[in-house]
Amino acid sequence: MKKTIIVLCVLFFTGICSAQTPLSVLGINPNTTMKEFNLALSKKGVRPTQTAEGLYEYKVKYAGYSNCRMEVKFNIGNDSILKVTIEFPHESIAKDKAIFENLTKQFKDKYGNESDLGEALIKIKEEYEGHPIRRTRYERTYGQIKINYCEVNWYFDDDEYEDGVEVKYYTNAKDDFKVSVSSDI
Repeated sequence: MKKTIIVLCVLFFTGICSAQTPLSVLGINPNTTMKEFNLALSKKGVRPTQTAEGLYEYKVKYAGYSNCRMEVKFNIGNDSILKVTIEFPHESIAKDKAIFENLTKQFKDKYGNESDLGEALIKIKEEYEGHPIRRTRYERTYGQIKINYCEVNWYFDDDEYEDGVEVKYYTNAKDDFKVSVSSDI
């Protein structure tokens, strides 16, 4: 009886610990500053391909897929990372579907707390040269939305987004909404 209780307690705490695994991007926790994140990436040999105010872009290998584009948006006021987006190169809808299914399996195995939002943009039918078009976005989320989480999105025939798959990591950092007073007011 004691052994059964001990085993149940161990399983319970293991489940809690695995559900609270912090999200990481290329092995780096995104709840950090851009300076620290960039330093950790440079140690892995990853350098920015483009920079702009509040935005860095990189070419990375992610989840076994080469030539992915990673975009890191950060708050220029306090240097905290707001969002990391990884876009996979689009080849075909079948290839995108395979990438989406592979990624969702990996995230589910690692974080366990999957939320399937299904078809977020549900079957908008339009006519194009006499043929109905189905515009769709599949989306799944992982992590705790109040703390930090990520989305795995698969878009095809969508007006807003190009066909493809992307992973978005959201942190608990907030945009800096401070407004500086202009001298001509």
